[in-house]
Amino acid sequence: MKYFFLLSGLVFGNYFFSQNIKDNKISINYIQLPKQKVDESISTFFTIYKDSYLDKNNQQLSIYQFKVDSAEAEQQIKIKTWKTLKNTIKRNYLDSLSVWKQNIAKGINRAKPTEPIYPEYPESHFFIPSRFVKVSK
Repeated sequence: MKYFFLLSGLVFGNYFFSQNIKDNKISINYIQLPKQKVDESISTFFTIYKDSYLDKNNQQLSIYQFKVDSAEAEQQIKIKTWKTLKNTIKRNYLDSLSVWKQNIAKGINRAKPTEPIYPEYPESHFFIPSRFVKVSK
């Protein structure tokens, strides 16, 4: 009796909880006749498909690459001037520090030179690329 209830519970459970597929059939005609009739003497033909967006994408990419290259060159110039400015400030500080140490060694008490405030590192520009049409090749 126990097996009967177990077996019947499994059968009814599978029946009620099974996936019932409702098949909706839709017919679509994918072939569209041309607007201008093709001459019947032509047996083979092919279509030429021009990707008009590819030229615009290449133009946008070249403009973007130019902006990135010019920003990188400008950033390198900023970094170079920052390094030279920082090095001159540091060199001046170290020179004044060495003079101060020599004066201390001679017995002349003067105030220690203060640590200079160095210029901040130049911030870089981050360009967000414009939205291009994705092309799968």
